[in-house]
Amino acid sequence: MAIIKIRKRDGRIVDFDSSRIRNAIHKAFIAVELQDGERAEAITKEVVRLLEEKFKEKIPSVEDAQDLVIEVLREKGFEKVAFEYDAYRKTKDEIRELKGKLGIVEPKLTVNA
Repeated sequence: MAIIKIRKRDGRIVDFDSSRIRNAIHKAFIAVELQDGERAEAITKEVVRLLEEKFKEKIPSVEDAQDLVIEVLREKGFEKVAFEYDAYRKTKDEIRELKGKLGIVEPKLTVNA
């Protein structure tokens, strides 16, 4: 069964868009100087397949998808790419946490943006 929804960090359920995963993976490849859109696409397909397999009865969260991205990158031998992806993820988490503590909400953006 195809994944059609995903749970955002703030609890909202939105339409699933695999291109968001692909773009994040592609940026991680670029960060380690591997400009490879084909590999990013293949990894995205594997992540989506695993999401569909693991979340047949439940809506996955953004964190679930991110965990699978890191898992698949490592399984495919892209340890440096996985490290960059995870480092970026942690940086974004810290920024979100700081924004929340400071009460910063940007116009047209949620705290999770």
